[in-house]
Amino acid sequence: MGRRDGNDEVIGWTGLNLFLDLGHFNGGEFLLGLWPPTVSSIYGPASGNENNVGSVLLSLPHVSQLQAPCTSLNVERRAFTELDTETQNEFVDLMTEDPSQPLGQSLRTKLWEHRHHLCDHAALLPHFLSLPTAYLAAHVQETYSLLLMWNPLTPEEALALFAPSYPDTTVRKYAVQCLQSMGSDDLSLYLPHLVESLKYECWDDSHLALFLLQRARTCVRLAHQLYWLLKGMVEEPLMRCRVRLMIKALAYMAGERVACSLRNQMSLDSTLVDIALKVKNGDAQREEVMRQGLMRVDQSLRDCSMTLPFDPALSVNEIDVESCCVFPSKTLPMKIVFRPVDTDAEKFETIYKVGDDLRQDMFILNLIKLMDKLWLESGLDLRMLTFKCTATGKNRGILEAVSNVSTLRHIQTEALAIATTTTFSWPPRDTCCTSTLAKSLERWKLLVAFEETAHP
Repeated sequence: MGRRDGNDEVIGWTGLNLFLDLGHFNGGEFLLGLWPPTVSSIYGPASGNENNVGSVLLSLPHVSQLQAPCTSLNVERRAFTELDTETQNEFVDLMTEDPSQPLGQSLRTKLWEHRHHLCDHAALLPHFLSLPTAYLAAHVQETYSLLLMWNPLTPEEALALFAPSYPDTTVRKYAVQCLQSMGSDDLSLYLPHLVESLKYECWDDSHLALFLLQRARTCVRLAHQLYWLLKGMVEEPLMRCRVRLMIKALAYMAGERVACSLRNQMSLDSTLVDIALKVKNGDAQREEVMRQGLMRVDQSLRDCSMTLPFDPALSVNEIDVESCCVFPSKTLPMKIVFRPVDTDAEKFETIYKVGDDLRQDMFILNLIKLMDKLWLESGLDLRMLTFKCTATGKNRGILEAVSNVSTLRHIQTEALAIATTTTFSWPPRDTCCTSTLAKSLERWKLLVAFEETAHP
């Protein structure tokens, strides 16, 4: 919009996919709602705003069916050893580089020039697919043919192709195909990354979305994890419609039993939010307000047991209200102690928080699990243990409470490890027997090793 002083002012923006799919142009008239300038237009589905804050009428011509790129073009595959030694070494060094980092003009030129010699090295495929030249009209058929000829990526290597720098649908479909062999345990580790990648898909029914729904149908744990990851994105304006569609599809495909379990968890979360807000808004008698609310939850659990958001295998049917409390920290989190249905199992202590973005905690914990997996595969066992954490909405969630532990700061302060003594002076020698001391020192050394690795 133009202003009297001659400067332009952005009053809003909107988006629309120009193609419905390969070969079908999206022609016609479209009434698109405007997004305010405060909503970023860099990432997310191209869609209009469903709220009535202004709109534009866009008219596009009807175009006859376009010729879709052919994926079966005959391309000659050449041997890597035909390249000179200097060029080979340059590409070998490139294999260890992060494909998300931009390449220099000289390297981009060599990568395209010698593309037929590189098919034996899967690690070079993401670098090749990042070249803008590969998607020019004159080259895209050859790019698709090379994609089929190239040595396949491992599931872990294929994760790079879900970045926003790879918008091509055929490339992202190939990446999904590479994930088919990934087991449920490994997929659980990478699920937060894949759910985040849904932002960069052109269509709601993308190959990635269908893959996640299909795998969730075969594994209850994945279904629960996917559900709560999607719920954490509902508040994002551009993703709201897509996430709601995914949640409805997940509830349908996962089956009535899983859908019922998720509904019960949602009901529990809503009740705990109300209790937490009353506790935060009350100036006095916070413990009493919490206990009265939890007594009602306890009664509903006695009538119908349910599973907790972060563990579909853990079924609870009571709350030990007397053991619950409010922590005197800034966000006033509540300690809630559940009794499992299995009477032989120990009580399960949790912390419910309102006011913190627990998605950050989930990301860090998931990163630690991934690092531990890589260390174990390399023969290094640091005996990493993590607690469970699930964000159930914007700035709220539930965590597993960990008891009988000491923070690193407490240990260092107690032993004066940083200031005056050696790091391995904890625990105090007169507080435990020789065997316990040896085990504690071994765990302490591994903890220090992890700290040095995480914070070099």
